[in-house]
Amino acid sequence: MGCYMVAEVEEWRKLPLHRLIVWPGAVADAERVCVVFTCPGMLARAGAAENKVVKLAVDGKQKVVSNDYTILTLSFLVPSESVVQTKARPKSRAGRTQAHTCTQEPFLQALVSSESEQNMTQTFNTACEIAEQQCGLDLRNQVLQVHKDYAKGIEASRKKVFPYSRPCDDYAHMRRAAYSTLQKHFGVGREKSSDAVEKKAKKEFDQLNDVIALSRSLPTIQLFDAVWHVTFHWLRAVCPRAEKYLQEQCFQYTATENIQRQFRCSTTLWGAKSIWFAGFWSGIIGTYPGSSSGTQTLESFHSYWQTRLEAQARAKPTEVLACMQDIYQNDWCQKFCWSEQRSFMTWPERSAEALFNSDSLRSSGRSPAVDFWQERGKRLCGQTNYFQAYIRTDGQKNSVDPSGITTFWILRSAKLNGIMPADAVISKEFGTAFANLIATEGDELASWLAKSGIIKHEETKRDLNIDALRTYFGFHCAVMVGHLPNSSWPRQRRKTEVRIPSMVCTCVEFLMHAECEHIVYVQALTDETRARELQQVPVLRKKGRKRKGDATDRVGGDKQQDNAKKRKAASCLHCAEG
Repeated sequence: MGCYMVAEVEEWRKLPLHRLIVWPGAVADAERVCVVFTCPGMLARAGAAENKVVKLAVDGKQKVVSNDYTILTLSFLVPSESVVQTKARPKSRAGRTQAHTCTQEPFLQALVSSESEQNMTQTFNTACEIAEQQCGLDLRNQVLQVHKDYAKGIEASRKKVFPYSRPCDDYAHMRRAAYSTLQKHFGVGREKSSDAVEKKAKKEFDQLNDVIALSRSLPTIQLFDAVWHVTFHWLRAVCPRAEKYLQEQCFQYTATENIQRQFRCSTTLWGAKSIWFAGFWSGIIGTYPGSSSGTQTLESFHSYWQTRLEAQARAKPTEVLACMQDIYQNDWCQKFCWSEQRSFMTWPERSAEALFNSDSLRSSGRSPAVDFWQERGKRLCGQTNYFQAYIRTDGQKNSVDPSGITTFWILRSAKLNGIMPADAVISKEFGTAFANLIATEGDELASWLAKSGIIKHEETKRDLNIDALRTYFGFHCAVMVGHLPNSSWPRQRRKTEVRIPSMVCTCVEFLMHAECEHIVYVQALTDETRARELQQVPVLRKKGRKRKGDATDRVGGDKQQDNAKKRKAASCLHCAEG
Protein backbone atom coordinates (compact mmCIF):
# COMPACT_ATOMS: atom_id res chain seq x y z
CA MET A 1 0.00 0.00 0.00
CA GLY A 2 2.91 2.32 0.72
CA CYS A 3 3.91 2.60 -2.93
CA TYR A 4 0.54 4.24 -3.71
CA MET A 5 0.86 6.92 -1.04
CA VAL A 6 2.30 10.35 -1.84
CA ALA A 7 4.21 12.65 0.46
CA GLU A 8 2.16 15.73 -0.43
CA VAL A 9 -1.37 15.02 -1.67
CA GLU A 10 -1.63 18.63 -2.85
CA GLU A 11 0.87 17.70 -5.58
CA TRP A 12 -1.62 15.34 -7.28
CA ARG A 13 -1.95 17.67 -10.28
CA LYS A 14 1.63 16.87 -11.26
CA LEU A 15 0.95 13.13 -11.38
CA PRO A 16 -0.39 11.10 -14.34
CA LEU A 17 -4.19 11.07 -14.57
CA HIS A 18 -4.33 7.33 -13.91
CA ARG A 19 -1.97 7.30 -10.91
CA LEU A 20 -3.70 5.59 -7.98
CA ILE A 21 -3.39 7.57 -4.73
CA VAL A 22 -4.14 6.11 -1.30
CA TRP A 23 -5.46 8.98 0.77
CA PRO A 24 -3.97 9.61 4.23
CA GLY A 25 -5.88 8.17 7.18
CA ALA A 26 -6.17 4.58 5.98
CA VAL A 27 -7.07 2.05 8.68
CA ALA A 28 -5.89 -1.56 8.47
CA ASP A 29 -5.93 -3.39 11.79
CA ALA A 30 -7.50 -6.44 13.40
CA GLU A 31 -10.85 -4.69 13.98
CA ARG A 32 -11.52 -3.11 10.62
CA VAL A 33 -10.08 -2.05 7.28
CA CYS A 34 -10.88 1.18 5.44
CA VAL A 35 -8.54 2.31 2.67
CA VAL A 36 -9.73 5.22 0.52
CA PHE A 37 -8.09 5.73 -2.87
CA THR A 38 -8.63 7.86 -5.96
CA CYS A 39 -6.58 9.29 -8.85
CA PRO A 40 -5.86 12.71 -10.44
CA GLY A 41 -8.29 12.00 -13.28
CA MET A 42 -11.20 11.62 -10.86
CA LEU A 43 -10.16 14.66 -8.83
CA ALA A 44 -9.87 16.88 -11.90
CA ARG A 45 -13.27 15.79 -13.20
CA ALA A 46 -14.93 16.47 -9.81
CA GLY A 47 -14.43 20.19 -10.35
CA ALA A 48 -17.30 20.04 -12.85
CA ALA A 49 -19.66 19.73 -9.86
CA GLU A 50 -18.90 23.25 -8.64
CA ASN A 51 -22.14 25.06 -7.75
CA LYS A 52 -24.16 22.05 -8.89
CA VAL A 53 -26.63 19.87 -7.06
CA VAL A 54 -24.86 16.57 -6.41
CA LYS A 55 -26.46 13.15 -6.68
CA LEU A 56 -24.01 10.83 -4.95
CA ALA A 57 -24.12 7.12 -5.77
CA VAL A 58 -22.66 4.52 -3.41
CA ASP A 59 -22.09 1.12 -4.97
CA GLY A 60 -20.46 -1.74 -3.09
CA LYS A 61 -19.13 -4.97 -4.55
CA GLN A 62 -19.09 -7.52 -1.74
CA LYS A 63 -16.99 -10.66 -1.50
CA VAL A 64 -14.81 -9.57 -4.40
CA VAL A 65 -11.78 -11.08 -2.63
CA SER A 66 -11.35 -14.22 -0.58
CA ASN A 67 -11.50 -12.40 2.76
CA ASP A 68 -14.98 -11.05 1.85
CA TYR A 69 -13.88 -7.42 1.80
CA THR A 70 -15.97 -4.88 -0.13
CA ILE A 71 -14.93 -2.43 -2.85
CA LEU A 72 -16.92 0.81 -2.57
CA THR A 73 -17.28 3.28 -5.43
CA LEU A 74 -18.55 6.82 -4.83
CA SER A 75 -19.74 8.52 -8.02
CA PHE A 76 -21.53 11.63 -9.18
CA LEU A 77 -24.70 10.77 -11.13
CA VAL A 78 -25.04 12.87 -14.29
CA PRO A 79 -27.16 12.63 -17.47
CA SER A 80 -25.46 10.91 -20.38
CA GLU A 81 -24.43 13.03 -23.35
CA SER A 82 -25.61 10.43 -25.88
CA VAL A 83 -28.74 8.31 -26.15
CA VAL A 84 -28.77 4.59 -25.48
CA GLN A 85 -31.23 1.83 -26.22
CA THR A 86 -33.67 1.20 -23.38
CA LYS A 87 -36.62 -1.08 -22.81
CA ALA A 88 -39.99 0.56 -22.36
CA ARG A 89 -41.63 -2.66 -21.29
CA PRO A 90 -40.24 -6.03 -20.23
CA LYS A 91 -39.85 -9.01 -22.56
CA SER A 92 -40.64 -7.00 -25.68
CA ARG A 93 -38.16 -5.93 -28.33
CA ALA A 94 -40.91 -3.78 -29.85
CA GLY A 95 -40.81 -1.59 -26.76
CA ARG A 96 -37.14 -0.64 -27.11
CA THR A 97 -36.68 3.12 -27.28
CA GLN A 98 -33.72 5.48 -27.30
CA ALA A 99 -33.23 7.91 -24.43
CA HIS A 100 -30.64 9.61 -22.27
CA THR A 101 -29.94 7.65 -19.12
CA CYS A 102 -28.21 8.33 -15.86
CA THR A 103 -24.47 7.78 -16.02
CA GLN A 104 -21.64 8.34 -13.57
CA GLU A 105 -18.38 10.10 -12.91
CA PRO A 106 -16.43 8.13 -10.27
CA PHE A 107 -14.89 10.24 -7.50
CA LEU A 108 -13.17 7.78 -5.20
CA GLN A 109 -13.10 4.16 -4.11
CA ALA A 110 -12.51 2.39 -0.83
CA LEU A 111 -11.49 -1.09 0.25
CA VAL A 112 -13.43 -1.86 3.44
CA SER A 113 -13.81 -4.91 5.64
CA SER A 114 -17.58 -4.27 5.79
CA GLU A 115 -20.18 -1.58 5.10
CA SER A 116 -20.32 -0.76 8.80
CA GLU A 117 -21.31 2.66 10.06
CA GLN A 118 -17.74 3.36 11.15
CA ASN A 119 -16.25 2.49 7.76
CA MET A 120 -18.94 4.34 5.81
CA THR A 121 -18.61 7.44 7.99
CA GLN A 122 -14.86 7.49 7.42
CA THR A 123 -15.36 7.07 3.66
CA PHE A 124 -17.96 9.86 3.47
CA ASN A 125 -15.90 12.22 5.66
CA THR A 126 -12.82 11.57 3.54
CA ALA A 127 -14.84 12.32 0.40
CA CYS A 128 -15.92 15.66 1.90
CA GLU A 129 -12.35 16.46 2.91
CA ILE A 130 -10.94 15.68 -0.54
CA ALA A 131 -13.73 17.59 -2.29
CA GLU A 132 -13.25 20.70 -0.17
CA GLN A 133 -9.46 20.82 -0.11
CA GLN A 134 -8.70 19.67 -3.65
CA CYS A 135 -11.80 20.34 -5.78
CA GLY A 136 -13.47 23.42 -4.29
CA LEU A 137 -16.69 21.56 -3.43
CA ASP A 138 -18.87 21.61 -0.32
CA LEU A 139 -20.35 18.13 -0.47
CA ARG A 140 -22.00 18.33 2.95
CA ASN A 141 -24.32 20.99 1.55
CA GLN A 142 -24.25 20.18 -2.17
CA VAL A 143 -25.25 16.53 -1.90
CA LEU A 144 -29.01 16.41 -2.41
CA GLN A 145 -29.48 12.67 -2.90
CA VAL A 146 -27.51 9.63 -1.76
CA HIS A 147 -28.30 6.68 -4.04
CA LYS A 148 -27.65 3.43 -2.23
CA ASP A 149 -28.97 0.05 -1.18
CA TYR A 150 -30.62 -0.72 2.15
CA ALA A 151 -27.43 -1.32 4.19
CA LYS A 152 -27.99 0.06 7.69
CA GLY A 153 -24.42 1.38 7.97
CA ILE A 154 -24.72 3.49 4.82
CA GLU A 155 -27.99 5.08 5.97
CA ALA A 156 -26.66 5.88 9.45
CA SER A 157 -23.55 7.49 7.94
CA ARG A 158 -25.61 9.46 5.42
CA LYS A 159 -27.57 11.09 8.24
CA LYS A 160 -24.33 12.07 9.98
CA VAL A 161 -22.26 13.34 7.08
CA PHE A 162 -24.92 14.56 4.62
CA PRO A 163 -27.70 15.86 6.89
CA TYR A 164 -29.33 17.91 4.11
CA SER A 165 -29.64 14.97 1.72
CA ARG A 166 -32.46 12.52 1.12
CA PRO A 167 -31.96 8.76 0.77
CA CYS A 168 -32.68 7.30 -2.66
CA ASP A 169 -32.87 3.59 -1.94
CA ASP A 170 -32.57 1.34 -4.94
CA TYR A 171 -36.06 0.31 -6.09
CA ALA A 172 -34.97 -2.79 -8.01
CA HIS A 173 -33.00 -4.13 -5.06
CA MET A 174 -35.99 -3.54 -2.78
CA ARG A 175 -38.37 -5.35 -5.12
CA ARG A 176 -36.08 -8.34 -5.47
CA ALA A 177 -35.62 -8.63 -1.72
CA ALA A 178 -39.22 -7.93 -0.70
CA TYR A 179 -41.11 -9.94 -3.32
CA SER A 180 -40.46 -13.45 -1.98
CA THR A 181 -40.65 -12.31 1.64
CA LEU A 182 -44.05 -10.71 1.14
CA GLN A 183 -45.27 -13.80 -0.70
CA LYS A 184 -44.42 -15.89 2.36
CA HIS A 185 -46.15 -13.45 4.69
CA PHE A 186 -49.32 -13.60 2.60
CA GLY A 187 -49.10 -17.38 2.28
CA VAL A 188 -48.90 -17.39 -1.51
CA GLY A 189 -47.85 -20.83 -2.72
CA ARG A 190 -48.19 -22.37 0.72
CA GLU A 191 -48.64 -26.13 0.69
CA LYS A 192 -51.92 -27.67 1.83
CA SER A 193 -53.81 -24.42 1.28
CA SER A 194 -57.29 -24.66 -0.16
CA ASP A 195 -57.97 -23.09 -3.55
CA ALA A 196 -60.12 -20.40 -1.93
CA VAL A 197 -57.40 -19.47 0.59
CA GLU A 198 -54.71 -19.44 -2.12
CA LYS A 199 -56.87 -17.29 -4.41
CA LYS A 200 -57.55 -14.78 -1.62
CA ALA A 201 -53.87 -14.60 -0.65
CA LYS A 202 -52.81 -14.12 -4.26
CA LYS A 203 -55.37 -11.35 -4.79
CA GLU A 204 -54.24 -9.44 -1.68
CA PHE A 205 -50.58 -9.90 -2.57
CA ASP A 206 -51.19 -8.58 -6.09
CA GLN A 207 -53.02 -5.56 -4.67
CA LEU A 208 -50.02 -4.71 -2.48
CA ASN A 209 -47.69 -5.15 -5.45
CA ASP A 210 -49.78 -2.68 -7.44
CA VAL A 211 -49.65 -0.12 -4.62
CA ILE A 212 -45.86 -0.38 -4.36
CA ALA A 213 -45.40 0.07 -8.12
CA LEU A 214 -47.90 2.94 -8.46
CA SER A 215 -46.79 4.83 -5.35
CA ARG A 216 -43.14 4.92 -6.38
CA SER A 217 -43.61 7.83 -8.81
CA LEU A 218 -46.49 9.73 -7.18
CA PRO A 219 -45.65 13.43 -7.69
CA THR A 220 -45.74 14.62 -4.07
CA ILE A 221 -44.83 13.24 -0.67
CA GLN A 222 -48.38 14.08 0.49
CA LEU A 223 -49.90 11.73 -2.08
CA PHE A 224 -47.38 9.03 -1.19
CA ASP A 225 -48.21 9.42 2.50
CA ALA A 226 -51.97 9.30 1.85
CA VAL A 227 -51.74 6.07 -0.17
CA TRP A 228 -49.57 4.31 2.40
CA HIS A 229 -51.52 5.63 5.37
CA VAL A 230 -54.57 3.80 4.03
CA THR A 231 -52.58 0.79 2.78
CA PHE A 232 -50.99 0.12 6.17
CA HIS A 233 -54.43 0.20 7.83
CA TRP A 234 -55.59 -2.36 5.27
CA LEU A 235 -52.49 -4.52 5.79
CA ARG A 236 -53.04 -4.51 9.54
CA ALA A 237 -56.31 -6.32 8.92
CA VAL A 238 -55.27 -8.73 6.15
CA CYS A 239 -51.56 -9.40 6.82
CA PRO A 240 -49.95 -7.78 9.90
CA ARG A 241 -46.61 -9.45 9.22
CA ALA A 242 -46.38 -7.78 5.81
CA GLU A 243 -47.16 -4.41 7.40
CA LYS A 244 -44.44 -4.89 10.02
CA TYR A 245 -41.89 -6.05 7.45
CA LEU A 246 -42.42 -3.06 5.14
CA GLN A 247 -42.40 -0.52 7.96
CA GLU A 248 -39.19 -1.92 9.45
CA GLN A 249 -37.28 -2.51 6.21
CA CYS A 250 -38.46 0.14 3.73
CA PHE A 251 -40.33 2.98 5.46
CA GLN A 252 -39.80 5.75 7.98
CA TYR A 253 -42.63 7.40 9.89
CA THR A 254 -41.03 10.84 9.95
CA ALA A 255 -42.07 13.88 11.96
CA THR A 256 -43.60 16.60 9.79
CA GLU A 257 -41.00 19.21 10.78
CA ASN A 258 -38.23 16.91 9.52
CA ILE A 259 -40.02 16.32 6.22
CA GLN A 260 -40.48 20.07 5.79
CA ARG A 261 -36.70 20.58 5.75
CA GLN A 262 -36.47 18.69 2.48
CA PHE A 263 -39.88 18.62 0.82
CA ARG A 264 -42.88 20.86 0.23
CA CYS A 265 -45.19 20.01 3.12
CA SER A 266 -46.95 22.84 4.94
CA THR A 267 -49.71 20.68 6.43
CA THR A 268 -50.57 17.00 6.77
CA LEU A 269 -53.57 14.81 6.05
CA TRP A 270 -56.14 13.85 8.67
CA GLY A 271 -54.38 15.69 11.48
CA ALA A 272 -51.33 13.42 11.52
CA LYS A 273 -48.11 14.70 13.07
CA SER A 274 -45.85 12.44 11.01
CA ILE A 275 -45.61 11.32 7.39
CA TRP A 276 -44.80 7.98 5.80
CA PHE A 277 -41.61 8.25 3.74
CA ALA A 278 -39.66 5.61 1.82
CA GLY A 279 -36.34 5.91 0.04
CA PHE A 280 -37.75 4.27 -3.09
CA TRP A 281 -40.24 7.13 -3.58
CA SER A 282 -39.08 9.25 -6.53
CA GLY A 283 -41.85 11.77 -7.16
CA ILE A 284 -40.92 14.84 -9.19
CA ILE A 285 -41.60 17.28 -6.31
CA GLY A 286 -38.75 15.85 -4.28
CA THR A 287 -36.45 14.00 -6.68
CA TYR A 288 -33.95 15.29 -9.22
CA PRO A 289 -35.20 14.58 -12.78
CA GLY A 290 -33.37 11.79 -14.52
CA SER A 291 -32.15 10.16 -11.30
CA SER A 292 -35.10 7.86 -10.59
CA SER A 293 -33.26 4.90 -12.10
CA GLY A 294 -30.65 5.30 -9.38
CA THR A 295 -27.64 3.03 -9.71
CA GLN A 296 -29.41 0.45 -11.90
CA THR A 297 -28.09 1.94 -15.14
CA LEU A 298 -24.57 1.64 -13.72
CA GLU A 299 -24.75 -2.08 -12.97
CA SER A 300 -23.38 -3.11 -16.37
CA PHE A 301 -20.42 -0.75 -15.96
CA HIS A 302 -19.52 -2.06 -12.53
CA SER A 303 -20.00 -5.71 -13.38
CA TYR A 304 -17.26 -5.94 -16.02
CA TRP A 305 -14.42 -4.39 -14.00
CA GLN A 306 -15.54 -6.13 -10.82
CA THR A 307 -15.40 -9.46 -12.67
CA ARG A 308 -11.91 -8.62 -13.85
CA LEU A 309 -10.86 -7.61 -10.34
CA GLU A 310 -12.26 -10.79 -8.87
CA ALA A 311 -10.43 -12.93 -11.41
CA GLN A 312 -7.07 -11.28 -10.74
CA ALA A 313 -7.17 -10.48 -7.03
CA ARG A 314 -9.65 -12.80 -5.33
CA ALA A 315 -6.98 -15.20 -4.12
CA LYS A 316 -4.58 -12.35 -3.28
CA PRO A 317 -6.40 -9.47 -1.52
CA THR A 318 -3.10 -7.57 -1.35
CA GLU A 319 -3.24 -7.24 -5.16
CA VAL A 320 -6.47 -5.20 -5.16
CA LEU A 321 -4.73 -1.82 -5.45
CA ALA A 322 -2.37 -3.04 -8.17
CA CYS A 323 -5.31 -4.40 -10.16
CA MET A 324 -7.27 -1.15 -9.79
CA GLN A 325 -4.19 0.81 -10.88
CA ASP A 326 -4.12 -1.25 -14.06
CA ILE A 327 -7.85 -0.65 -14.64
CA TYR A 328 -7.41 3.11 -14.15
CA GLN A 329 -4.55 3.24 -16.64
CA ASN A 330 -5.80 0.94 -19.38
CA ASP A 331 -9.55 1.41 -19.15
CA TRP A 332 -11.08 4.19 -17.06
CA CYS A 333 -8.68 6.90 -18.24
CA GLN A 334 -9.99 6.47 -21.79
CA LYS A 335 -13.58 5.54 -20.89
CA PHE A 336 -14.16 8.68 -18.81
CA CYS A 337 -11.98 10.93 -20.98
CA TRP A 338 -10.17 12.38 -17.99
CA SER A 339 -7.94 14.46 -20.24
CA GLU A 340 -10.96 16.47 -21.44
CA GLN A 341 -12.72 19.38 -19.77
CA ARG A 342 -16.37 18.66 -18.99
CA SER A 343 -19.28 20.20 -17.12
CA PHE A 344 -22.03 18.25 -15.41
CA MET A 345 -25.33 18.92 -17.15
CA THR A 346 -28.63 19.49 -15.37
CA TRP A 347 -30.37 17.37 -17.98
CA PRO A 348 -29.80 16.51 -21.66
CA GLU A 349 -29.12 19.51 -23.89
CA ARG A 350 -31.55 18.20 -26.50
CA SER A 351 -34.32 15.66 -26.15
CA ALA A 352 -33.82 12.28 -27.78
CA GLU A 353 -35.05 12.15 -31.39
CA ALA A 354 -37.31 9.20 -30.57
CA LEU A 355 -39.48 11.48 -28.43
CA PHE A 356 -40.33 13.60 -31.47
CA ASN A 357 -41.39 10.74 -33.71
CA SER A 358 -40.84 7.04 -33.20
CA ASP A 359 -42.69 3.81 -33.94
CA SER A 360 -40.99 2.24 -30.94
CA LEU A 361 -42.92 4.61 -28.68
CA ARG A 362 -46.18 3.81 -30.44
CA SER A 363 -45.60 0.06 -30.13
CA SER A 364 -45.09 0.48 -26.39
CA GLY A 365 -48.39 2.36 -25.95
CA ARG A 366 -46.93 5.87 -25.95
CA SER A 367 -47.47 8.69 -28.44
CA PRO A 368 -44.48 10.67 -29.73
CA ALA A 369 -44.72 14.45 -29.64
CA VAL A 370 -45.58 14.73 -33.34
CA ASP A 371 -48.72 12.63 -32.77
CA PHE A 372 -49.82 14.87 -29.90
CA TRP A 373 -49.21 17.89 -32.12
CA GLN A 374 -51.18 16.54 -35.07
CA GLU A 375 -54.12 15.59 -32.85
CA ARG A 376 -54.15 18.77 -30.75
CA GLY A 377 -57.28 20.19 -32.40
CA LYS A 378 -60.58 20.24 -30.55
CA ARG A 379 -62.87 17.24 -30.87
CA LEU A 380 -66.60 17.51 -31.49
CA CYS A 381 -67.10 17.78 -27.74
CA GLY A 382 -64.88 20.88 -27.63
CA GLN A 383 -62.09 19.17 -25.69
CA THR A 384 -58.49 18.50 -26.70
CA ASN A 385 -55.81 15.95 -25.85
CA TYR A 386 -54.66 18.16 -22.99
CA PHE A 387 -56.27 20.24 -20.27
CA GLN A 388 -54.62 23.41 -19.03
CA ALA A 389 -55.14 24.61 -15.46
CA TYR A 390 -53.83 27.55 -13.44
CA ILE A 391 -53.59 27.10 -9.67
CA ARG A 392 -52.06 29.31 -6.99
CA THR A 393 -49.62 27.12 -5.09
CA ASP A 394 -47.77 29.64 -2.91
CA GLY A 395 -50.43 29.55 -0.19
CA GLN A 396 -51.28 33.25 -0.62
CA LYS A 397 -54.96 33.00 -1.56
CA ASN A 398 -55.58 36.76 -1.74
CA SER A 399 -52.38 37.55 -3.63
CA VAL A 400 -52.32 38.73 -7.25
CA ASP A 401 -48.61 38.02 -7.70
CA PRO A 402 -48.29 35.87 -10.85
CA SER A 403 -45.11 34.24 -9.54
CA GLY A 404 -47.25 32.22 -7.13
CA ILE A 405 -49.18 30.53 -9.96
CA THR A 406 -48.41 27.07 -11.33
CA THR A 407 -49.60 26.14 -14.82
CA PHE A 408 -50.53 22.51 -15.44
CA TRP A 409 -51.01 20.64 -18.71
CA ILE A 410 -52.75 17.32 -18.09
CA LEU A 411 -52.21 14.61 -20.73
CA ARG A 412 -52.70 10.90 -21.26
CA SER A 413 -49.32 9.17 -20.92
CA ALA A 414 -50.11 5.57 -21.90
CA LYS A 415 -52.55 3.65 -24.07
CA LEU A 416 -55.83 3.01 -22.25
CA ASN A 417 -58.90 1.11 -23.45
CA GLY A 418 -57.43 0.94 -26.94
CA ILE A 419 -57.03 4.72 -27.18
CA MET A 420 -53.53 6.07 -27.79
CA PRO A 421 -52.44 9.03 -25.62
CA ALA A 422 -52.47 11.54 -28.48
CA ASP A 423 -56.00 10.48 -29.48
CA ALA A 424 -57.46 10.75 -25.97
CA VAL A 425 -59.27 13.82 -24.70
CA ILE A 426 -58.92 15.27 -21.23
CA SER A 427 -62.14 16.51 -19.69
CA LYS A 428 -62.28 19.62 -17.54
CA GLU A 429 -63.50 17.57 -14.58
CA PHE A 430 -60.63 15.09 -14.78
CA GLY A 431 -57.96 17.70 -15.54
CA THR A 432 -59.05 19.92 -12.66
CA ALA A 433 -58.99 17.00 -10.24
CA PHE A 434 -55.57 15.82 -11.44
CA ALA A 435 -54.00 19.27 -11.06
CA ASN A 436 -55.46 19.76 -7.59
CA LEU A 437 -54.26 16.35 -6.43
CA ILE A 438 -50.75 17.67 -7.03
CA ALA A 439 -51.24 21.27 -5.92
CA THR A 440 -53.21 20.90 -2.69
CA GLU A 441 -52.35 19.72 0.82
CA GLY A 442 -54.10 18.79 4.06
CA ASP A 443 -57.90 18.83 4.18
CA GLU A 444 -58.14 20.22 0.65
CA LEU A 445 -56.11 17.28 -0.67
CA ALA A 446 -58.29 14.86 1.29
CA SER A 447 -61.33 16.37 -0.42
CA TRP A 448 -59.82 15.90 -3.90
CA LEU A 449 -58.80 12.33 -3.08
CA ALA A 450 -62.44 11.64 -2.27
CA LYS A 451 -63.78 13.47 -5.34
CA SER A 452 -61.44 11.57 -7.63
CA GLY A 453 -62.48 8.26 -6.07
CA ILE A 454 -58.91 7.35 -5.10
CA ILE A 455 -59.60 7.22 -1.37
CA LYS A 456 -63.14 6.61 -0.19
CA HIS A 457 -63.92 7.80 3.32
CA GLU A 458 -66.86 6.25 5.15
CA GLU A 459 -67.18 7.17 8.83
CA THR A 460 -63.87 6.02 10.38
CA LYS A 461 -62.86 3.75 7.51
CA ARG A 462 -60.83 4.74 4.47
CA ASP A 463 -60.46 2.53 1.40
CA LEU A 464 -57.96 2.87 -1.44
CA ASN A 465 -59.32 2.40 -4.95
CA ILE A 466 -56.31 1.01 -6.83
CA ASP A 467 -58.06 1.23 -10.21
CA ALA A 468 -58.71 4.94 -9.73
CA LEU A 469 -55.13 5.49 -8.57
CA ARG A 470 -53.86 3.66 -11.66
CA THR A 471 -56.13 5.64 -14.00
CA TYR A 472 -54.87 8.96 -12.64
CA PHE A 473 -51.18 8.34 -12.06
CA GLY A 474 -50.51 5.24 -14.13
CA PHE A 475 -52.08 6.46 -17.38
CA HIS A 476 -51.89 10.25 -17.10
CA CYS A 477 -49.30 12.89 -16.30
CA ALA A 478 -48.96 16.61 -15.69
CA VAL A 479 -46.43 18.97 -17.21
CA MET A 480 -45.82 21.87 -14.83
CA VAL A 481 -44.24 25.29 -15.03
CA GLY A 482 -44.28 28.16 -12.56
CA HIS A 483 -44.25 28.38 -8.78
CA LEU A 484 -44.41 24.70 -7.81
CA PRO A 485 -41.44 23.42 -9.83
CA ASN A 486 -39.50 26.66 -9.37
CA SER A 487 -39.81 26.66 -5.58
CA SER A 488 -39.97 22.99 -4.72
CA TRP A 489 -37.81 21.26 -7.27
CA PRO A 490 -34.42 20.36 -5.74
CA ARG A 491 -32.50 22.14 -8.48
CA GLN A 492 -33.11 25.36 -6.57
CA ARG A 493 -30.53 24.24 -4.00
CA ARG A 494 -27.98 25.81 -6.35
CA LYS A 495 -26.55 29.15 -5.27
CA THR A 496 -27.84 31.43 -7.99
CA GLU A 497 -29.05 35.00 -7.71
CA VAL A 498 -32.08 34.33 -9.90
CA ARG A 499 -33.94 31.04 -9.84
CA ILE A 500 -34.00 29.35 -13.20
CA PRO A 501 -37.54 28.55 -14.38
CA SER A 502 -38.04 24.89 -15.13
CA MET A 503 -40.63 22.76 -16.90
CA VAL A 504 -41.07 19.31 -15.39
CA CYS A 505 -43.36 16.32 -15.90
CA THR A 506 -44.77 13.75 -13.51
CA CYS A 507 -44.40 10.80 -15.90
CA VAL A 508 -42.03 7.93 -15.19
CA GLU A 509 -40.01 8.63 -18.34
CA PHE A 510 -39.13 12.14 -17.15
CA LEU A 511 -38.17 10.83 -13.73
CA MET A 512 -35.92 8.22 -15.35
CA HIS A 513 -34.42 10.24 -18.21
CA ALA A 514 -35.10 13.96 -17.53
CA GLU A 515 -36.91 14.10 -20.87
CA CYS A 516 -40.23 12.95 -22.28
CA GLU A 517 -42.57 13.42 -25.23
CA HIS A 518 -44.98 15.43 -23.06
CA ILE A 519 -42.37 18.12 -22.39
CA VAL A 520 -41.56 18.32 -26.12
CA TYR A 521 -45.26 18.72 -26.94
CA VAL A 522 -46.01 21.37 -24.31
CA GLN A 523 -42.91 23.33 -25.29
CA ALA A 524 -44.33 23.44 -28.83
CA LEU A 525 -47.68 24.64 -27.47
CA THR A 526 -46.02 27.51 -25.60
CA ASP A 527 -43.13 28.49 -27.87
CA GLU A 528 -43.36 29.33 -31.58
CA THR A 529 -39.78 28.26 -32.26
CA ARG A 530 -40.40 24.85 -30.70
CA ALA A 531 -43.68 24.61 -32.62
CA ARG A 532 -41.94 25.20 -35.95
CA GLU A 533 -39.35 22.62 -35.00
CA LEU A 534 -42.02 20.03 -34.29
CA GLN A 535 -43.92 20.89 -37.47
CA GLN A 536 -40.82 20.09 -39.51
CA VAL A 537 -40.47 16.59 -38.07
CA PRO A 538 -41.22 14.11 -40.88
CA VAL A 539 -43.80 11.45 -40.13
CA LEU A 540 -42.18 8.04 -40.15
CA ARG A 541 -43.66 5.58 -42.61
CA LYS A 542 -43.89 1.88 -41.96
CA LYS A 543 -41.45 -0.14 -44.01
CA GLY A 544 -42.95 -1.92 -47.00
CA ARG A 545 -42.92 -2.26 -50.77
CA LYS A 546 -43.58 1.03 -52.51
CA ARG A 547 -45.92 1.16 -55.50
CA LYS A 548 -47.65 3.81 -57.57
CA GLY A 549 -50.99 5.07 -56.39
CA ASP A 550 -54.18 4.51 -58.40
CA ALA A 551 -57.91 5.03 -58.12
CA THR A 552 -58.26 2.25 -55.57
CA ASP A 553 -55.77 4.03 -53.36
CA ARG A 554 -57.85 7.18 -53.48
CA VAL A 555 -60.99 5.25 -52.60
CA GLY A 556 -59.16 3.47 -49.83
CA GLY A 557 -57.75 6.78 -48.68
CA ASP A 558 -61.23 8.28 -48.53
CA LYS A 559 -62.43 5.33 -46.50
CA GLN A 560 -59.46 5.65 -44.17
CA GLN A 561 -60.20 9.33 -43.65
CA ASP A 562 -63.85 8.53 -42.91
CA ASN A 563 -62.80 5.83 -40.45
CA ALA A 564 -60.32 8.22 -38.84
CA LYS A 565 -63.10 10.77 -38.34
CA LYS A 566 -65.29 8.10 -36.78
CA ARG A 567 -62.50 7.05 -34.42
CA LYS A 568 -61.85 10.65 -33.47
CA ALA A 569 -65.53 11.18 -32.69
CA ALA A 570 -65.64 7.93 -30.73
CA SER A 571 -62.62 8.98 -28.69
CA CYS A 572 -64.73 11.79 -27.24
CA LEU A 573 -66.58 9.09 -25.34
CA HIS A 574 -63.31 8.12 -23.70
CA CYS A 575 -62.65 11.28 -21.78
CA ALA A 576 -59.87 11.09 -19.31
CA GLU A 577 -61.69 9.40 -16.46
CA GLY A 578 -60.45 6.26 -18.24
